[in-house]
Amino acid sequence: MARNTRITRRSVLKGVGTASVVSLSGCLGMGGNGSSEKAEVLHGWTGGDGQDAVNNLIDGFKKQYPDVDANFNAIGGGGNTNLDTTISKRAQNRNLPSSWADWPGANLVQFSESDLLGDIGDVWKKNGMESAYSKEAKRLSRLKGSTVGEGSYAAVPIGSHRLNDLFYNVKVLEKAGVDPTSLSKPADLLNAMKQVENKTDAVGMAQGQKAPWTTLQLWAVVLLGQSGYDAYMNFIDGKGKAKDVRSAFETVKQYSNHFNKNASTADFTTANQKIMNGEAAFIHQGNWVAGAYRNQENFEYDKDWGAVSFPGTEGIYTLHFDSFPFPADGPAPDAAKKFLEYVGTKDAQVRFNKFKGSIPPRTDVPTKEFGPYLTKTIEDYTNVKQKPPTIAHGLAVTSNVLSDLETVINDEFLGSGNIKTATQGMLDAVSKQG
Repeated sequence: MARNTRITRRSVLKGVGTASVVSLSGCLGMGGNGSSEKAEVLHGWTGGDGQDAVNNLIDGFKKQYPDVDANFNAIGGGGNTNLDTTISKRAQNRNLPSSWADWPGANLVQFSESDLLGDIGDVWKKNGMESAYSKEAKRLSRLKGSTVGEGSYAAVPIGSHRLNDLFYNVKVLEKAGVDPTSLSKPADLLNAMKQVENKTDAVGMAQGQKAPWTTLQLWAVVLLGQSGYDAYMNFIDGKGKAKDVRSAFETVKQYSNHFNKNASTADFTTANQKIMNGEAAFIHQGNWVAGAYRNQENFEYDKDWGAVSFPGTEGIYTLHFDSFPFPADGPAPDAAKKFLEYVGTKDAQVRFNKFKGSIPPRTDVPTKEFGPYLTKTIEDYTNVKQKPPTIAHGLAVTSNVLSDLETVINDEFLGSGNIKTATQGMLDAVSKQG
């Protein structure tokens, strides 16, 4: 799930203290098991591969549970900005839906600190979920910072995106004489972009900077590629080194000389279109762009587009998950649990991910319906040892810290262009972590 604009929930959840959380079951007249309420599930997938994926998921749920009364609502607009706003307001009013699409990990702390999430350990005992999900998926789905059920499961991941891929247009690279498999460090990519622009009419890298998350995402993968796994994890833990942070900014600044001219006003979908049109050689994005490529006519994997690990990150899988959380006092909890049980099945994860350009978080799902690119991604997800959580998409940092990081990117790096203050700003932001 890519988001063009991330709205912090700091202000809306401020004041929703532990002692003030009340059960909605009494005021809504749900009864002891919530059977009189219709389950309400919100998501932000309103177009393209995401809409196809979630509709296929819903169809599968209705076939398996035809008697469950559930209403699935799409909240579109602004790369999930409207969904974020809706959830924020409803959290403030202690009126969360039965479930909603969101990121797990540190992103859920904003809810768990106010005891707004419930324990679904019973759901995780169904369908072999505890044995089938990866250890990272299980860890990031557990409550943190909650006075009720600390360490209990509070969400079910539906799909995983890899965040350290470098996508490219095959024909552009062939014309430029660039071998993407030869790029072993971020500096090699810079040289490749220069070669592309010397020998073709394409730009070196497609980038949309309209929202700060794309630049934060690029900066993070450069940090990982240049300074390594330990430096990346140390940064997340508030123990990063200024030289590593600064060096990543300097490299991204050099990359920017080879972005499309409209990068500052383009979103990532507009930028990605340049790969499909042959107007750009490379783009760094999560593997959701594979869903866009799948829907593009006459744009085939290996023939027209390809992907390699971002230079310097071979043998690493940067984790990103989409999930469905379970609120402590949402409407129709029994129906919600049935939906979450279904989300955790092999059938659900095939139905959703084969359209979304993501992969199943379960490690026992057959790969025959996923094609060569996603099958390779599934193999890496299962086998690689290092799986650092994504910074730009809420698994690694809380919503407040993420908001601060995006502000630094927007105001200091993209705005004033002051790498020194941007470096200190990034270090200051993660020092609040935990």
